[in-house]
Amino acid sequence: MKSIITGVILLVITAKIESQNSENGAEKKVVCYYTNWSTYRQGRAKFSAQNIDPYLCTDIIYAFATFSDDKLVASDPYEDLENNGYKKFNDLKQINNKLKTTLSIGGTAEGPVAFSNIAASKDKIDTFTKSAIDLLRLYNFDGLNIDWHYPGNKPEDKENYVTFVKTLKEEFEKEAKLSGKPRLLITMSLPSKSQVIEKGYDLLNLQKYVDYFNILCYDYHELHKNKVSHHSPLFSQRQAINTDNGKINSDASVQFLLDKGVMKEKINLGIPTYGRIFKLKNTDNHGFGAPIKDDGNQEIGFKAYYDICKIIKDEKWTVVQVNQTASGPYAYKGEDWIAYDDENIARRKGSYVRSRGLGGVMFWTVDDDDFNGDCGKGKFPIIKATKEGLV
Repeated sequence: MKSIITGVILLVITAKIESQNSENGAEKKVVCYYTNWSTYRQGRAKFSAQNIDPYLCTDIIYAFATFSDDKLVASDPYEDLENNGYKKFNDLKQINNKLKTTLSIGGTAEGPVAFSNIAASKDKIDTFTKSAIDLLRLYNFDGLNIDWHYPGNKPEDKENYVTFVKTLKEEFEKEAKLSGKPRLLITMSLPSKSQVIEKGYDLLNLQKYVDYFNILCYDYHELHKNKVSHHSPLFSQRQAINTDNGKINSDASVQFLLDKGVMKEKINLGIPTYGRIFKLKNTDNHGFGAPIKDDGNQEIGFKAYYDICKIIKDEKWTVVQVNQTASGPYAYKGEDWIAYDDENIARRKGSYVRSRGLGGVMFWTVDDDDFNGDCGKGKFPIIKATKEGLV
């Protein structure tokens, strides 16, 4: 009887997915970043490409490549090349031939300088583009993810970025005709903060050449000075934090892009599989907006969800749900305080993407979810809960 019920449930979910895809004309993207440094973690935290479920995500992004002499090159020659990191990553497509893989260039550590220099020069753009095609084809990637943090330090960056991406698209199209292979994809990361976008991104022109955008809808806490706050709220927390003007949340970031004319089907909502840790100034005052220790000068910590769910269970932290519609919970023990996304808010974010007709979701990262299932909710619970919301 149990197997019959399970079969019926699976049929219902499949029918809903097929119906959704028929209505929207395309499958919702489930984009997952994978970090090549996660393979150096110890014990059960160690993660490699072989730990990725090939059917979990529609697109996976290998982070990160880097620049050398204006060319696209491996950032970790040992892991990426000698240890066959690129090959193991792309071999996942032998199991799921619908899976798309892209190589990301940039990230916070890369910074803006190399991008800015290349985008300002036709010769450098041409050098980079040729090297990108060679590297991506050699290791069987399906495209390039551009994660420039951030254009706009120079006034000309905004216009140059369009020229850079336009050239990439044109050369990728030429190469596809010559090789007979599908065109290499171009995807782009976008900051969640509107002032950063205004400064460096010509959205209407960029979207002509980009297959999709990933909005980095996390680390909003940076805008709440000296106070604890959730780093990835879906909706406004202004009732709890008086510095929130209603625009420091994922919904506001999405609406900003839509108001600027970005096509909704090209927008993927970024979701974190990590939390942010603070030290409370007063252990009796732990709600959103509570002051943090050292007058806000403390370094805000990072903790993967596979660690968060474990310490909460094993060390008996107190979990507080302030508004399950607006954001994930926070947990505290003594002066330690952490905000994170749980399965509930992940599911709601998936539902939000479906209701707004967006292209899909993006996760930073697949390797920070509870990939071993140590917390009793199965493997990759955040990503899977979001997918439930998508249907």
